[in-house]
Amino acid sequence: MSLLETVLGGIREKLGLSALERRAAELEAKAQAQAASWQARVDELEEEKGRLEGLLDVADDPDARLTGTQRQSLYRQVLTGSSDIYERDFDDSKRRRILQLAHMTYALRGSAENLIETTLDFLLGDRIRPKAKQIPKGEASGDGTRELVDNTALQAMLDEVWDDPRNRLPDRHESLSRALVHEGELVLASDLSPVDGHLEVGFFDPLRVSGVVRDKRGRDAFLEVDGGSGREVLRYFVLDSLNDQIAIDPWPAEVKNEKGFRYLITETTASDAGVFVTGRAGAHGLTFFWPWNRPEGARRGRSELTSVIDMIDAEDEMIWGAVETGNIRRNFLLHVKDKSIRTASDGRDRLQKLGLKTPPRNPKAIATNAEVEIDIVAHKVGDSESWLAEELGVKIYGSKGMPLGWSGREPKLAGARESSLVPLRRLRRKQTKLLGHWQRFLEVSLELRKRAGITVPAGAFYLEALEVGGKDKQRGSEIVKSIATAVVQVGSVDGIKPELVNWLFVQLVRSELGLEVPTKLMGLPEMGVSAEDLVGQLKQLVTRKSRTDDGGEDGRDRAEERLGA
Repeated sequence: MSLLETVLGGIREKLGLSALERRAAELEAKAQAQAASWQARVDELEEEKGRLEGLLDVADDPDARLTGTQRQSLYRQVLTGSSDIYERDFDDSKRRRILQLAHMTYALRGSAENLIETTLDFLLGDRIRPKAKQIPKGEASGDGTRELVDNTALQAMLDEVWDDPRNRLPDRHESLSRALVHEGELVLASDLSPVDGHLEVGFFDPLRVSGVVRDKRGRDAFLEVDGGSGREVLRYFVLDSLNDQIAIDPWPAEVKNEKGFRYLITETTASDAGVFVTGRAGAHGLTFFWPWNRPEGARRGRSELTSVIDMIDAEDEMIWGAVETGNIRRNFLLHVKDKSIRTASDGRDRLQKLGLKTPPRNPKAIATNAEVEIDIVAHKVGDSESWLAEELGVKIYGSKGMPLGWSGREPKLAGARESSLVPLRRLRRKQTKLLGHWQRFLEVSLELRKRAGITVPAGAFYLEALEVGGKDKQRGSEIVKSIATAVVQVGSVDGIKPELVNWLFVQLVRSELGLEVPTKLMGLPEMGVSAEDLVGQLKQLVTRKSRTDDGGEDGRDRAEERLGA
């Protein structure tokens, strides 16, 4: 060691510079470690930021809240949670969640909306309307015919109830029926006029119903309804259970009324142990309560979508997945490999320098840390999803009674009849149930008018609707009458040749009824034929056509019925 180095070393030791350098080195190392720790923390925060942004995207996207291929357990968890007491009904929290899913699915999924609307197409047809029945009276005459009881007055009363401008049922019955099959329940809160027995109906959310109280016969007697704004539970009398032993009167002014009852319900056959206390009970209001898909013994109804929400969602995701796959297949993918790439920013810069930022047709591009290399990646997608989508469609619609194969395309009812009548029978049972609810509404309305002193004509009635799987009875009857009238009127004109009348008859039958008239009937009807004879001939054609098209006993039994009386 030179003298200078020795001297400098002594000075450094004297001044403690060696210790300072060591301290500086330690501080620098510590600073670097801290910087590395901070960088790691920044990376963690960036990752957390991405996760939170993803959650925000999900929160903004209501579609992401539905069940799906990645979230199939959500719907099942709603149904399979633990319960202290086993009942035929879902507990209230599950029922509410299922109803929320049903509404969300109906709003966002085309298959769900189509399922509800198609069900209504079958059950309602174009519309429903009350119709007084034609009832024969007296003994049959020599020709086998009997005079019919005049039902004009009853029909006028039915039209008055149905066409009431306050209830507007010709316009509202479709939306109310939709609420019934969609939500699984329909609650029609009603006001009664004791003067004329007029019943004005409204609608409120079934979620307001907290309980269903039954009488000693096991029938729905009262609904317990959330009063809102801290009010106590309200009690509504269920009009569906109205019978001769039950009276509805305004709450007597002279009787103390701490709970604000509006009506006094009296049951003449009730005991103290029943719902009615000493045969009398107060009610805050009146209502019709129509549950749908309710198992015997259960208290609440179930939506038509309850059992297929998860399948509808899976089908929808599969469809949109196929759309995305199609978009990807129309592009090509550039894979840039370069060891200098460490971050996403490095990847974007490298793509810019290579001139690949905006290549022709704007392909998708990715970049990774490797030797510089560019690959064009081809996408190969199989068609294994097509059969699964078709299978899902069959399960969704077939399980609800639609003719198998129905998935939004034109229904082939003739094929359904030939293959199996079971789906159509299931839909007919649903239609009978729906029409039965509206029939009961009209029966109660007429009964309340009768109790108010209004004269209600005697007689029976039914709800006229397009038969599921059959022909429109009303339209068919009107067409037959129109054809008969047209042919008779033309035939009565002097100078009209029989051939022209025959031609008119054949063309009307072909265009209006879709029936092909055999050649041997081209000479019919003859001049002077009566309208009754013409209708009889046409009925024979329709009966023969129905047997050919429908096949089996089902078509033969209803062939005559489809033309109406």
